[in-house]
Amino acid sequence: MAMPEVQEHSQMRTQQLPAVEVTASDLAKVSGGAAAGRAAAVVSVTCLLGLVGTLALSYAHTRPAPLVRIADLGPPSFFERQLRYLNDQDPEQALTLHMSAGHVFRDQGQYRKAVEEYTAARDISARLGGHERLGASQQSLGLAYYSQGRLKDARRVLEAACFLLDGSGDHAASTLQALGNVRREMGHLDEALKLYKESWAVTLAKGDEENLPKLATDFGEAYRLRGDIDQATSYFGQAIKQREAIGARLHSSEMGGPETALTYSLLGGAHHMRGDIKQAVDLYHKAMRVQSRTLRPGHPDLIGSRLSLSRAQRDLGDSASALDTVIMTERTLRAGPQEGLDLSRALLLKADLLREAKQYKEAEIAVKEALTRQLQAFKSDEYPEVALSLMCYGGILHDQNNLMAAREKYSRALALNLKTYGSANPETAASHNSLGTLYQDAGDDEKAREHFSECLKIQLKTVGPSNPDVSATYNNLATILFRHGKPQDAVRLLRKAIAVLDAAAVPKENPDREIYEENLAGALRSLKTPTGELQNLPQVHGEIQAV
Repeated sequence: MAMPEVQEHSQMRTQQLPAVEVTASDLAKVSGGAAAGRAAAVVSVTCLLGLVGTLALSYAHTRPAPLVRIADLGPPSFFERQLRYLNDQDPEQALTLHMSAGHVFRDQGQYRKAVEEYTAARDISARLGGHERLGASQQSLGLAYYSQGRLKDARRVLEAACFLLDGSGDHAASTLQALGNVRREMGHLDEALKLYKESWAVTLAKGDEENLPKLATDFGEAYRLRGDIDQATSYFGQAIKQREAIGARLHSSEMGGPETALTYSLLGGAHHMRGDIKQAVDLYHKAMRVQSRTLRPGHPDLIGSRLSLSRAQRDLGDSASALDTVIMTERTLRAGPQEGLDLSRALLLKADLLREAKQYKEAEIAVKEALTRQLQAFKSDEYPEVALSLMCYGGILHDQNNLMAAREKYSRALALNLKTYGSANPETAASHNSLGTLYQDAGDDEKAREHFSECLKIQLKTVGPSNPDVSATYNNLATILFRHGKPQDAVRLLRKAIAVLDAAAVPKENPDREIYEENLAGALRSLKTPTGELQNLPQVHGEIQAV
């Protein structure tokens, strides 16, 4: 599955100062800011968590019988026909055919049928005996479960495969890597990194250098989800350089393949998270040029890149194009098998864009379908992607002033993020941020300050002080200071918020920048004396003090 990213999707809610002329004399009358927009997503829902890599399809190249062509039957029909002829007389060949049929179904996005074929292959392997053979079929079955979103089943089967292979054989490294991807999507990032390290050691011991770029890509995505953008971009860059070196030695066009395109797309997600949106867009387009040519329209990697592009369009201030992109992606997915999690991810992004456009009824329909599809796949709500949907749903309710229902969604999302990602994660920070805006809108500034301060503490520990998401927290804390008669401190934080966006080259059209600049202008107006001069302002330095 494509690694995705998404990003996104838990977004940072931003508070807006009242849109009225404010003076020092009437500051006490200023009410709480209304929620108005969101900052860039901390983690793209669109970033589809990566599979180990597409298994090679083993199509037969033998000449078909007279008057019958494999192209007319289609590969699955061909395999089914051959299996009927075998009638259990040749289990070795039956095993090969079941595995091949599973690969075909999985490549077509028909994951349920792939699971059936791989299950049959596993049962035959168990009868034939041999750890390597059984481990290989278990690995393929685990990957099919993973593609469906059945993460607990995938984990169970892949852990059994790892036990059977015990670090040796042709499939040991890739099975460890696959299990790492499952743990990563479950939100267990530390465990995922440990498994990647084990896979790396086995890969090096075997001298299988061609698998190292895939591993480097998976390392990068795990670090990106932890908020360590420097480590993430380093690993993504390493993966690209490794493929360049391999391609040069093999005199092949290795750099033009879909695996490299996936790495470029994920690298774009890292730049996007850092605030370099234009660079991210260039990388998304670079990935999509290859993916559109080499992958089916509904392939998870291509879908992930398209959804990431939609989010970038929104962050560049072009919400109309962003919505068009996600609606076209949704149509593509609805025309296909609709298995796995890709459609739920598209619906989630669509819901958030509709919320921003104040189309609340349509947004709620989309997010409810996304949640339903997630729960059908996961069979449980204890996953980070469910938290993303709950955050989005909470935002829709929040914007309609349904504060009690919104608090229930936000609180569930925070509990899920703490249970999966833990306390030191950007998604957990985003949950605190949304709860902060909720309490502020309800008039409980003390609870709001607690959540905003916790959000900032996590952000500074993970993504760092130069990340654009920190701007949203500075802005939200500034609104509390402003309401409590501290416009000078509010101005200081709002200037810091805008300075972070400037350093990240976030464009003027970004809707969140517009909110911060409007808030700064309102705070500055309140500081003007009757003669129109500004009162003394503090210098912008250091982090928040005594907020």
